[in-house]
Amino acid sequence: MVIKRHLEARDTDVLLATFPKSGTTWLKALLFAAWDLVEAFRQFCDGVSLFGPFWEHALGYWRWHLERPAQVLFLTYEELAADTLGQLRRLAGFVGRPFTAEEREAGVDRGIVEACAMESLAGLEVNRSGKTDMAESSVPNNVFFRRDVVGDCKNHLTPEMARRLDEITESKFRGSGLVLPRATTHLGRVWL
Repeated sequence: MVIKRHLEARDTDVLLATFPKSGTTWLKALLFAAWDLVEAFRQFCDGVSLFGPFWEHALGYWRWHLERPAQVLFLTYEELAADTLGQLRRLAGFVGRPFTAEEREAGVDRGIVEACAMESLAGLEVNRSGKTDMAESSVPNNVFFRRDVVGDCKNHLTPEMARRLDEITESKFRGSGLVLPRATTHLGRVWL
């Protein structure tokens, strides 16, 4: 009802309304696959995205994490990449299923890290040659995997774009205690 009363639609607006777990990610990928990087970057910096302004989104969860660390786990991509095993253990503890001493001794946690490594997942037959069907089209499963490299933004953003992103991030997060890696070093991603 609020949207109905306040939304002023424009000719260029795209509304994506789906039920959770019904192909939303796939549909977004199809919809925005040819989206120009310069325009996407401009919109991101202006706080326009499918999920609202990134910085306010991240700060909201960061603050909630500080207030209720037992209820909100704040984990960055860089932390996960730097210490996957340690972060898996942290995640297991957070969801109330910590690895037992016996499981750790048997290497269960290490086995999970190996099985879920990007190379392992991308190498599965279903992800190499399989397709995801939806309606009248299908998409190869391998499109859901990208380079698993921290700092890959340097291959996509200009130095000016990285500088602008750093300035906005530093301004938005100033005083919060939240520090993300600099885009001029590499573009950080946050998983909440």
